[in-house]
Amino acid sequence: MSSETELLSAAEELLHMGHPDQAIQICQQLLEHQETEARVFLVLSQSYFQLHHFDAALEAATKAYQLASEAPDVLFWLGKLYLHRKQFHQAERVFRQLTEAHPEHETGWVYLGVTLLEGELVAPAISVLESGLKMHPHSALIRAYLGNAHFRLKQFQKAYQYLKPVAEHTTSLLGDWVPFYLAESCKALQKPEEAVEWYRRVLAVNPANAQAMNNLGTVLIEMGSPDEARTVFQKLVAQYPNVAEYWFNYGNSCRSAGDLQEAVRLYREALRRKEAFFEAHYNLAKVLSDLGDFEESANHFARALKINPNLKEAWVNYLYVLQEMGKVEEALRVAETALARFPENVTLRWNRGVFLLLLGRYREAWPDYELRLQMGQTRVEELPYPRWEGQPISDKTLLIHNDQGLGDAIQFFRFLPRIRSRAGRLVVQIPAPLVRLFAFQQVADAVLSTVPEDENIHYQIPIGSLPGLLNVDEDDVAVPVPYLRVDVQWEQPFHQLFQQYRGLKVGIVWRGNPKHTRDPDRSCELAAFEPLLQLPNVHVFSLQKGAGEGDLFSVPFGHRIVPLGPRLTDMADTAAAIQQLDLVITVDTSVAHLAAALGKPTWILVQYAPDWRWMLHRSDSPWYPTVRLFRQHRWRDWQSVLDTVAEEIRKMV
Repeated sequence: MSSETELLSAAEELLHMGHPDQAIQICQQLLEHQETEARVFLVLSQSYFQLHHFDAALEAATKAYQLASEAPDVLFWLGKLYLHRKQFHQAERVFRQLTEAHPEHETGWVYLGVTLLEGELVAPAISVLESGLKMHPHSALIRAYLGNAHFRLKQFQKAYQYLKPVAEHTTSLLGDWVPFYLAESCKALQKPEEAVEWYRRVLAVNPANAQAMNNLGTVLIEMGSPDEARTVFQKLVAQYPNVAEYWFNYGNSCRSAGDLQEAVRLYREALRRKEAFFEAHYNLAKVLSDLGDFEESANHFARALKINPNLKEAWVNYLYVLQEMGKVEEALRVAETALARFPENVTLRWNRGVFLLLLGRYREAWPDYELRLQMGQTRVEELPYPRWEGQPISDKTLLIHNDQGLGDAIQFFRFLPRIRSRAGRLVVQIPAPLVRLFAFQQVADAVLSTVPEDENIHYQIPIGSLPGLLNVDEDDVAVPVPYLRVDVQWEQPFHQLFQQYRGLKVGIVWRGNPKHTRDPDRSCELAAFEPLLQLPNVHVFSLQKGAGEGDLFSVPFGHRIVPLGPRLTDMADTAAAIQQLDLVITVDTSVAHLAAALGKPTWILVQYAPDWRWMLHRSDSPWYPTVRLFRQHRWRDWQSVLDTVAEEIRKMV
């Protein structure tokens, strides 16, 4: 008997030394002598397993179980074999038997939990692991798998609570997965600094963990550390050059760092490896748009949408690029295609309205134009009065309130006389800079910057809704100018100043409101106006107010421009100054509308993708008979526009 015991011990030793084939020979020899001890079958099973003879391993383990069904080592090994073969039901049965018969065995609870997790039975796994933790309250393994289970259920706070103590107090014994899931939980819980710390801990344990490296880089981008992220992704693509997603994220880090050209190169690298990569096409299109390469941008938006037509933002950005290219009719067709998929999308409908307005199809456009009130582009407050729908209210008070910029208010003021007779009393609420000017027109009974609570209002309507209410078409918007008048007393302070100048007096504005979403496109640098200063017998006056006034000190010819800004306290003063001028040249801002409403010759510098009211391709405007439009022919190229303006003034002089 002692010799058989020695042989079995020798087989175990050979197995542990990595000689399973020799261990098998000894076990078979023992079985030939009718040795039926469960321990022999256990060693035989483990030896077969090392040799990847999994069926033989399971057969031997089953025989061991038949001989010793309560032995913890037999139960544990048989359960592991079932788990390895993904026979989760059988593995669960065996591990449950182990935990019931030997609850003191920590690994039984661990593997029962793991089996349930592998079988996607996450809630039962949590229940089992919690029971195991009561038996083994100091078990790092059970806590780790509980954290894993809660992470799978997106219960990130609980995952964090279980995983953090384990990660803090154990070394790499558990591998890199505990700090990895802890980092992922931190990321989900908006703890980016902690996430970075734990991703770095993962990489200290396993520098080849590409997912941790990738996620570290993306968190660094979100934290506003794109240069650190670039370093991470640079290493990642060097190690895994064929993974398109890593090149894509590398591009994102460069984009966040402001290196758009490099981002373009890296997105193209991602697409070389994965052509049908929606996100890469989409981000590449956006960066190309920022660089002004609209043709190529539109191409990639179209390809992105062919791959995934279900992202509304991609349609919206595609429309923007087509509009910037001046392809408004094509943009309108694309908008209709997008609306067939997303018929209730407010942004798409708003864009459709803008395209219709640009094409002069006003009556079709006004319903969509109303959506500006839902898009955060207006300053409309919640008012406790019903909206006026155009019905006669001769015994009621109507409030017309401002909903956009000063220029919009001036443009739509023309409609007030048409509706004056429909209301008993008309109150206009307008920004303070316009109050004095609008009140002088005597169209309304009251013009206020704010409406007091005791004002007896019955109905309200935004001033920007008047053209839609009246259902005006292109032929209906024209009115005789001037439709705004100036009090002669306002002009008197300017008389002495302007009498000093003989020749053509030109007022200029080069910047609009910097808060306007498209101000970088519609505003220009004062330096572009230098050709006007070279013209003989031409005097230039600055009507610039607020942002941009200081630009006069940043150009060498600034001292030759007469600054009127300090004299302009409101739009009434600006109107009085304009009355002294022969010509106003301005970018698309409120002064353009004011000068044109006063009937003054007004030359408007129009960006490549114009605001809807200036329409397309024409040099005049149905809104203002004294306006002349000078359009960009290249994106953000103002110098050639101002050169043309200077040449036209030279002809006049």
